[in-house]
Amino acid sequence: MSGISSRTAIQADEDALPAVTVVVPTKNAARTLRACLASLRNQTHPCLVVVVDNFSADGTDAIAARDADRVLTAGPERSAQRNLGARAHPAPVIGFIDADMYLEPDVVAEVVAALDAGAGAVIVPEHTIGAGYWASVRAYERSFYVGSDAIEAARFFRWEVFEATGGFDETLTGAEDWDLTIAARAIAPITRIAAAIVHDEGAVEYVAACKKKAYYAPGFRRYVAKHGLSTASEALRRPWLRPSALASSRGIGLLALKAGEAIAATATLLRKSPGDSPCRPGSALPPPATGAVGSQPAQALPPSSGGGPGGPEAETLDG
Repeated sequence: MSGISSRTAIQADEDALPAVTVVVPTKNAARTLRACLASLRNQTHPCLVVVVDNFSADGTDAIAARDADRVLTAGPERSAQRNLGARAHPAPVIGFIDADMYLEPDVVAEVVAALDAGAGAVIVPEHTIGAGYWASVRAYERSFYVGSDAIEAARFFRWEVFEATGGFDETLTGAEDWDLTIAARAIAPITRIAAAIVHDEGAVEYVAACKKKAYYAPGFRRYVAKHGLSTASEALRRPWLRPSALASSRGIGLLALKAGEAIAATATLLRKSPGDSPCRPGSALPPPATGAVGSQPAQALPPSSGGGPGGPEAETLDG
């Protein structure tokens, strides 16, 4: 543990509500963004909503301009987008939600209470929904990971903890949440809340799911190189890999899905060298703003870099 105190006061003054910024990275997320931002607006504890859009072409930017407090435009991937949003609008509490998620009303309030009680970061449990058979398979898989420290990553942080970690590693895509959680856990306690996030995967298709896993495979290889095989093996445990869990239509589908994803990821790694993605170190983080954060009109900024492939929707190496 470092010298950072997990008891640093979150409140700017005795009468102000703790200031909370929530960053939402987007890339062609019009299908889910309205629900995501509405859920943030409907929190029982207010928060500043910052959308960082990666040059969407489906109207995402218009939705963000209407429903978010701030809108930035930047790429190339969600780690860089998250860091940019946090640095542009720092606050004593900083959170990161993906565009295909929506929050139960008490998430932010429970996060603030947990941080006030001494935590440095907070894990919010997730539930998966979607349309069709493969979405039901995804939801079935997710049910095995509830409460798992190896799979569920922190989504809210005290600013000083986030600052001390250096933010998201922008060379990682797909394992950046795990990476940041490992760094935060070395600095301050991490706890969980009861209120949940709902992850709307939409209509999941088998081939698309395998391709998505392949896209994230190089990032996971860099994660293994950074943290070692023993750390990575924790994230690759399969609690569903037992006869009782597989003895159903969803269990059979889960086995087929993970086999397809593994084949696709392996093929990608065999084609690409470890140095294919350049390192993009982040800049120093500024101190958080003081005082309660209020709602102000969204401001779209000019593009600062080119967009990259892949969207910011929630994705771990396990689904």
